[in-house]
This record gives sequence, structure tokens and C-alpha cells, in this order.
Amino acid sequence: FKARIPDFYICYTAQNAKIHLELDKPKKSQLVYIGIPELEKYFKYIHVHNPNIQPYYLLIDQPFAENQFGEVLFSKHDIKAHYEKLLNYAGRNKAILKIKLHPENYNANWLPNLQGLEFIRDCSNLPELIAGAKGCFGYFSTLLLPAILLNDCVLFKVSENEFQEDVSALGLATLLEFKNYSVEDVYFPSKQSNNLDVFIKKYIGDL
Repeated sequence: FKARIPDFYICYTAQNAKIHLELDKPKKSQLVYIGIPELEKYFKYIHVHNPNIQPYYLLIDQPFAENQFGEVLFSKHDIKAHYEKLLNYAGRNKAILKIKLHPENYNANWLPNLQGLEFIRDCSNLPELIAGAKGCFGYFSTLLLPAILLNDCVLFKVSENEFQEDVSALGLATLLEFKNYSVEDVYFPSKQSNNLDVFIKKYIGDL
């Protein structure tokens, strides 16, 4: 329906514009990329890793074992075992493990109480929390955009996901199978600046 097609498409990033490219096939000159305004607060933390009194790794968590649909993807036992493996890794590297909970888990009553494990609910300064970690763990949430920009990352695969495959292929994060990884498999890759530039252009926009 030609009457609905605009003269220009204002989009966050090239990745965000894919739906327009597939449906309308506009000219490149019709696409205007503005970046993601919500991420601007993170930019000042690029290359800033303030030393912490207590070193920590950060897991940006998702409610796989308890959410509005119930225990669907994994059991609480599975998730507890996952936490314990990451806590083991942190301990081997003289650090604690902080877990930024998803809001759906803020009131969970099954979370383990283990030494060296800290759960974070509301956080007044997420950029500082992410940038200050020795490394970040995650899956495929929107907070992984600034995490990959600001820090070294290990991602866990729970299903097919284009974002995870992209950052793994670019060498910007290690991608491990959630169900069968071991502590010994965890490592943080060294980023190449040109590949990080590709990621920024595709998912974040001009800084």
C-alpha cells in the first residue's frame, strides 16, 4: 500500500531498520539512523573500569525458572546449579558474584543464600555496576548491549538467537551452551576494536 510508505525512515540502528528493509525495500538515502538515546548514559563509562574494594563478576539474569508462565525453560534446581558454577568461577578469580535480577524475580523466595553471592534488585547506577565488573555474564537481554560495549562478556545459549550468534562471530563474547558448560569452559575473549565498531554501528549507533 504505497500511501503508507514514508519519505524517510527514522530508526535507531541498522539492525532496528531490518523490518523496513524487508517489507518496504527503501533506498539507503531514505534511512536516517539516530542511535539509541536510552544508552547515552552508558557512554561516559567506556574504557573506565574503576577499581573496586571487592572485585566482582556480574550476571545479568533473566527469569527462566520463575516468571508469569511458571517454570518453563529451566527448573529452579537448574538455575541454582548455574549460579553455583559462576560463583565457583568468581571465587577462583578472587572475586564475588553479583546477580542483577530481572524484576520478575525481585520477590523470589527460592534464591540461594551462599557466601560470595549478592543479588541486586533496584539499582540506581546500572552503568557503573556493569563497567565496574571484572566481566559480565548474560543471555540476550537489552542490557547486554551496554555490557558488551563496556566490558568483557560470556553469554549462555538457551535457544537460537541472532544477537548471540553475531557477537560470538565477532569475537566480542564467548558463547556457551547453558545446559552443558563447565567452569573450565568459561573464558573472556579479547575484543578487536574493528569488530567492536561493527557491533556499535549495527546495534547501538554512532557514539
